[in-house]
Amino acid sequence: MRCPACGYISFGHLLTCKRCGKALPQPPGRRPSPPMLIVPPAGQSPLIRGPNGSPRVGSPVGAAESAVGLAEPTAPEGIQVPLSEAASEASLPKAGFWIRGLAFLVDAILVTVLVWIGGALVQGSVWIGGAFSSAPDPALEWLESAAGMILALLIEAAYFTLTVGHSGQTPGKRLLRLKVIRVNGEAVGFGLAFVRWLAQGISFLALGVGFLMIAFTRNKQGLHDKIAGTLVVRLPR
Repeated sequence: MRCPACGYISFGHLLTCKRCGKALPQPPGRRPSPPMLIVPPAGQSPLIRGPNGSPRVGSPVGAAESAVGLAEPTAPEGIQVPLSEAASEASLPKAGFWIRGLAFLVDAILVTVLVWIGGALVQGSVWIGGAFSSAPDPALEWLESAAGMILALLIEAAYFTLTVGHSGQTPGKRLLRLKVIRVNGEAVGFGLAFVRWLAQGISFLALGVGFLMIAFTRNKQGLHDKIAGTLVVRLPR
């Protein structure tokens, strides 16, 4: 479209001439497009594009918003937006060395009782089976010892994986109102609970230093917590 003032040829969708800024003749029935507000990053001036698409920088934010009706809604003062459950739990106080040690002692007692019951069942099964076989006594004793060790390992793994994976709480931690969570506050889940149980073995093999780290790290994380990316928090009463 040719500008009637300067003769400059512009695109047909523009409302004003790009050279002289004069209004261009428009086809009948065409409505001019409203100005657009472009919200810049913090610290920069707002940008308003005029009807011809050209930018206009430096207009006051309030005037621009009132001109185009794009005022951003704001929450009334004094209204607090509730945090998500995960964020809320991540902000809880972290459990220290002694209370976690007491919870672990309770769990250790329960695991010992379960292992003792399982060992008694294994021993009875081996010797009942041996009474009907010609296997020598040393072979039966070896079978009893191996089966007992495997069963004890399975009981311990199932105890910590299932309880922590289900609710983040072993019976000992539930008793003392402690909970295992991810560092972002989300639930642990069974897979990560199993990884954390394996990492507890590394803490033991490191002469217990992995557990002593709970007393000295900022978020009271043991080595197994660091490996699994977990925290132990104290739940409100």
